[in-house]
Parts: sequence; C-alpha cells; structure tokens
Amino acid sequence: MYYCRWSVYFWLVVAILTLLSACSPEEQVKLDIYFDSAAYMQGEIEAIKKQVHYASASLALNGEVEKKDKISLNEESLDQFEQIFDQVNINQAKLRGEYQVDTFWILDPISAEQIEIWNYTSSNDKLKVKWMQVYSNGSLKASIADHNFLFSYEKEIYYEKQKKMSAISWQKTLGMDTLHIFNELEFIPED
Repeated sequence: MYYCRWSVYFWLVVAILTLLSACSPEEQVKLDIYFDSAAYMQGEIEAIKKQVHYASASLALNGEVEKKDKISLNEESLDQFEQIFDQVNINQAKLRGEYQVDTFWILDPISAEQIEIWNYTSSNDKLKVKWMQVYSNGSLKASIADHNFLFSYEKEIYYEKQKKMSAISWQKTLGMDTLHIFNELEFIPED
C-alpha cells in the first residue's frame, strides 16, 4: 500500500512535467512601451557622424545671435544634442500609461507628401516630458519642463531627419531674469 502511494505521486509528477514541457515557451515581454527616442537618436547621430562633416551653427542668447556659416561638425556638438534627446525618452516601464497617443496627418508644404504624426501627451504635471511628436518622415519634436523653488525651465527640441537639430529653452532662476537660448545645427550636405 505504501509503495502504491509513491507510485501515484511519481506518475503525477511525470505527467505534470510532461504537460509543462509540451507548452509553448512564454512569449517575450515587449519592453517598448512608447517610441524609444534615445535609441532612435543614437542611431541617427551615428549616421550623421559618418555622412556629414560640416554644419551651419546658430546660437542666440537673449536675442543676441551668433551664426557661423560653416563649422566642422564635431563629437561635442552632436553629443550635446544626444544628451537632450536622451532626456525626452519616454520608453520606460515606470511611464506605462502616463502618455496618451494620438495620430494625425499633415501635408508637407515643400514636398506635398502626407506625413503621419504620433503625438504623445501627458496630463501629469510631475513628468518632465510634456509631449513628444514622432513624424513618419523620421523627424522628432518634444517639450520638456521642470521647476522647483529655485529654478524653472522649458525646452523644445526638434530634429529634422538628416537636415537639422535645434533646441529652444527658457530658464529662470531665483533672483535672475529669464534666459532665452536658441541653439541650432543645420547640416551641410557633401557636394
């Protein structure tokens, strides 16, 4: 009788293991929640580094504009923009459900082609990334903002695929006037 009970347990365990091994493997959990702007821009910047060697640069600080028609494109200037685009990456598990996605179409006035735009917006004031727009032509636009007792800032960034990157920001610190900064790199195509 004692031997029979262990035999039943043995065959029950074998049956369960057989059933479990026959099941298909678990599907891989999809980690991409929203558009991964950091990975996308890292790829774009790597391509720009290989293909583009010169850019025109504009920097405006409180209305005083400095423009250079042709500068050598270096790692430092591109890394600065890459860091900004890393800040707007909303593809994080902790942000699941924080952004609503709308899709709409616009007509490009230059090429007359229709461009689809995925518009990510959040109503949560505590999030730094207020909105992000991903264009079907490869462009990207986003707004980030933050504030506390000592400072506040807003920054709008734009990347036009293989053409230019720009950042417009407004910064205010306690006891100082608002600082307006505009920074743009417009890529010069190789002849």
